Amino acid sequence: MQRAGSFVVGALVTGKLSERLFRAQLSNGHELLVHATRRQSADQLDRVGPGAVVSVEVSSFDLSVGRLVFEERQE
Repeated sequence: MQRAGSFVVGALVTGKLSERLFRAQLSNGHELLVHATRRQSADQLDRVGPGAVVSVEVSSFDLSVGRLVFEERQE
């Protein structure tokens, strides 16, 4: 669920800094730090690495950091 004052954009992961912290680049060239929440499983995080395209939730107040967003699968 998207928070008030934020927006979701696509980004390309350019580096993995730790288990839950990544560096990503938006299509306009802007780089930001992206973190994963504790709710995200190890299986989901294994798919994220340099070269992966992910969705990132960015706050309109601080454009230098974002939160990794995984789509919930409807079955």
